[in-house]
Amino acid sequence: ESNYQEAGLRGKRNMMLALGAVASLALVPASAQARSLYVPNYGSASVSVINTSTNTVSSTISVAGGPYLDAITPNGKTVYVVQYSNDTLVPIAVSTGAVGTPIPIGGLVDAEGLAISPNGSTAFVGDYSSGTVIPIDLSTGTSGTPINVGGLAVRPTG
Repeated sequence: ESNYQEAGLRGKRNMMLALGAVASLALVPASAQARSLYVPNYGSASVSVINTSTNTVSSTISVAGGPYLDAITPNGKTVYVVQYSNDTLVPIAVSTGAVGTPIPIGGLVDAEGLAISPNGSTAFVGDYSSGTVIPIDLSTGTSGTPINVGGLAVRPTG
């Protein structure tokens, strides 16, 4: 049964890889500006910004290294994108679309989940192959020791 479950998980993972954009979306909270949805495009090395008021792509941001997963900070100021091909986490400033300096994700093998802590200080990258979560201090840009887990979830309240 475990082989069947393993195969089922890999099948879902492969389907998510094939769909790419469906695997991860980051929605910027409502503000004076229109809401925006950030969609990583693994195959085209970019992130599409979709204006959810008009349901159109308002801009495209180049992000090398196979952008695969994304998450937004609770204050809505920064979108973080996992670069699947080179195991880094890249910040994108929501106000300008500027891509910041990539942060190496130490120990990463196969990224499958990304979450930002409720206070916005830490990113957590789930690693499918090793069954770990890697914490990243966003203020210093350093990876912490991988944590052995079975899944990834961060409650909105901490």
